[in-house]
Amino acid sequence: MITQVTQAVTAAPAPVSQRAASVRLPPAPAQSGGAPSPPDVQAAVNRANANLAGVSEGIRFGFNEALGQLFVQVVDQHSGQVIGQVPSKAFMDSQVANMEYIGMLLNRKG
Repeated sequence: MITQVTQAVTAAPAPVSQRAASVRLPPAPAQSGGAPSPPDVQAAVNRANANLAGVSEGIRFGFNEALGQLFVQVVDQHSGQVIGQVPSKAFMDSQVANMEYIGMLLNRKG
């Protein structure tokens, strides 16, 4: 499943120097090593989109839950159509398919 987060901007953005001064990094999640949890990643994606609002309205961040991987989309501001994505949707879909195939091979009884 892919989660996409967007932020609509209706007012004129503040100057970049003012926005940069107001950005505060959150405290690190209280985990005993390892990767951040999916809710922590989603919260970081939401903050990134909010901080970029007004600077790059054509950029949208998302999180592919099946892969545990972030992606970035470039979006046409007028139509909302995705112009490009890094990594590409086709690449992420092939990664998911490969993971499923490897899982089937490892789960075979034989």
